[in-house]
Amino acid sequence: ERRKKIVEDMAEDKLMILAAYDAGLDKDEEILKRLEENKDSRLNRALYRMVVTERVKEASEDQIKKVYERMKTKIHAKHILVDSKELADSIYQALQNGADFDELAKKYSKDVSNKDKGGDLGFFTALDMVEPFEDAAYATEPGKISKPVKTRYGWHIIKVVEKVPNNTLPDYDIMKERIANRLKSRLRTKLAQAFIDSLKQAANFKFNDDAIQVVIKRYKEMKQGGENAKPVLNFTPDERRMQLATYKYGTITIEDLDTAFKKIPPMRQPKLD
Repeated sequence: ERRKKIVEDMAEDKLMILAAYDAGLDKDEEILKRLEENKDSRLNRALYRMVVTERVKEASEDQIKKVYERMKTKIHAKHILVDSKELADSIYQALQNGADFDELAKKYSKDVSNKDKGGDLGFFTALDMVEPFEDAAYATEPGKISKPVKTRYGWHIIKVVEKVPNNTLPDYDIMKERIANRLKSRLRTKLAQAFIDSLKQAANFKFNDDAIQVVIKRYKEMKQGGENAKPVLNFTPDERRMQLATYKYGTITIEDLDTAFKKIPPMRQPKLD
């Protein structure tokens, strides 16, 4: 009976598809547009499988044990996050000369979640932070400050406040599978980010600062309505034609950016400033 139902469902699906063709829906412009969007999405997912999913390997026993050993220690640390290596190096040098870490975090860090608390991150352990940050934190002694370390978020200067035993860590047999899954997830993120970075580099983006300043100005003037209201951006016709960037595949205009922004559901639109 179950097999019969499956065959009937397949037959009914086929009949519905043939009826859609009979109704001329395969020539409907709006439907064709949606099919094209679905095509892009499927290509995107196929590419992700090829360059990320299929390259993710299972974590080895040694890798899992190394993480578990790290988990036996919790770290209390602070950090200062900036965009450039030059600024990170200058802040690090100032700290070596006796500058106050909390004050420099408040002044320079772009991590708004903790900059006013001296960059305090609280306690964390292995796999809680991105890999380069975690490695630097575990390699730094309590009371010491790391040299600048780069992650996908920018450049960090890390101050380790203290290291304490993790007395609530479950046994290895309980944690083993969880650690293995987290390591696979971390590797997926790493592979995806590396691939995106290579695409950006190959695309050879060149930005137009004048157009970017126009966008910043208009976003500052943008009217935010109620919960379901669309934002009002008052770009002039000439501004809309301005090129924000040129790259390997063509150009991106202010019109392109505005169109993309308006497609974001109102509840998910960032409150840009």
